[in-house]
Amino acid sequence: MGNINLSKLQMIDIQEMADSLSEEGLKHKTVKYVCRTLHAALEYAVKNKMITENSCKDIEIAEDKEKFEVEIYNAEDLGLLLSLLKEQEHPLYIPVLLASMRGLRRGECLGLAWDDVDFKENVIYIRNNYVVVNGVGYHKKVKTKDSDRIASIDGFIANELKEHKERMNRKGQIQTYVCEVDGKLPDPSHLSRQLKAFQKANRLPQCRFHDLRHTFAVLQLENGTDLDTLKRLMGHSKIGVTSELYLHQNLTLIKKASVIIDNIIIMKNKKSHNNVTIASGEN
Repeated sequence: MGNINLSKLQMIDIQEMADSLSEEGLKHKTVKYVCRTLHAALEYAVKNKMITENSCKDIEIAEDKEKFEVEIYNAEDLGLLLSLLKEQEHPLYIPVLLASMRGLRRGECLGLAWDDVDFKENVIYIRNNYVVVNGVGYHKKVKTKDSDRIASIDGFIANELKEHKERMNRKGQIQTYVCEVDGKLPDPSHLSRQLKAFQKANRLPQCRFHDLRHTFAVLQLENGTDLDTLKRLMGHSKIGVTSELYLHQNLTLIKKASVIIDNIIIMKNKKSHNNVTIASGEN
């Protein structure tokens, strides 16, 4: 912990660290993850008799001051966003396409190599994640074995990727990674800033880049994709994660479910009423 020797580490030191991270603007979930990781490391130290007790217990983590809200695009706005990006030959077009139409994470979009694209089978293999730490970019495997997945690109997506590759080749840019710009991958955070700037300039609803992935999931559910299939498409390790993220307070799905039960009861009542009327007429 900075300059604090492991044997001298106390709970107050960890509490001050957690408070400091919260004050710097880190989300409750992120600080909780940091503390959980530290707790596991100190448990290992206790097990190996490097320290006598784990100081990372009962740490209080500040709640987020503002409730986080995901911004979901509807199908019409998403179509407009993609059309404008393509018309302007904007470098955001391909990563936005992959995120919103196939549910890739930002790092997965940037980590997608042309070697991961199989135009014969019309699939992409989502294996790598591109991150930048302290100004240095590097590739690593996707975060879980469930994130290592295959996505179909039949039809429209395959055509867009082929066209993009051909356009880059005509410009003399031989790419290793699908989302390269001028021979290199953009910083992930720069991608997000570009998206917000584009949305603002074109008077579109503003959202985070990651919200495009959420948009993909919600549109899938609203158009009949079952939860287990969506889990696989999103690369979630547990179906509970998918359910918690996308079923909770989804107004469209709630209304659809309500209409279904209403229609069932109404149709049954109509059928019963008609049978009674027919029977009465016969008498």
